[in-house]
Amino acid sequence: MPKFKPNMSKSPALQDDAWQLFVAAAHGDATIVERLIAADPELMHHQIWYEFPIHFAVRAGHPNIVHMLLEAGTNPARSNFTCSSWQSLLPLADDRGRDDIRPILVAEMQKRFNYCPDYKPLWDVISKNDFDEVSALISRDSRLVNIGDEHGNRAIHWAVLARRIPIIQLLLDAGADINARRADLQSPAHISTSVTTGSERSMRAIRKRNLIR
Repeated sequence: MPKFKPNMSKSPALQDDAWQLFVAAAHGDATIVERLIAADPELMHHQIWYEFPIHFAVRAGHPNIVHMLLEAGTNPARSNFTCSSWQSLLPLADDRGRDDIRPILVAEMQKRFNYCPDYKPLWDVISKNDFDEVSALISRDSRLVNIGDEHGNRAIHWAVLARRIPIIQLLLDAGADINARRADLQSPAHISTSVTTGSERSMRAIRKRNLIR
């Protein structure tokens, strides 16, 4: 198993306590990690090159620190760079053969946004705007409607992002959770009203369903 040996020099942009947390996470010092996050939980969301202390703990192979940070509420989706969100942690664990860390991450992703790796076929046909195939897939396996990907996107998020109005309506009729939150806490309604990801038709479809319910 590859060994990670932290060779760390302090970033001038970080306050001292935040830097201490990165160092403690990388070295597996549970006592210091516990003391620092108890005093200031927001330290968990300071970043070095878009990564949080939990990235350092995963990379260095400290499952106890990973668990401690997750229990304390760390959220990698707050990264300034989306590729450093939850989906970046699983490859870190896999690349280093950390079979003791991957289950911790997956369990937390399941708890927070119903993560399941079986999402891809449905996401693909939503992107292709294949209404009939979407209908067929969710008819065969209804749980697909509300499972999340590594970002916490459910099928309804993807349909809103892709502006697939008939598919949005199909998913809602099939029981899609209109209030489901991604890892970054965005609901389908949030996305539908965003300047960059929304559309007036998506917004109307979501609002109409909210009024009906």
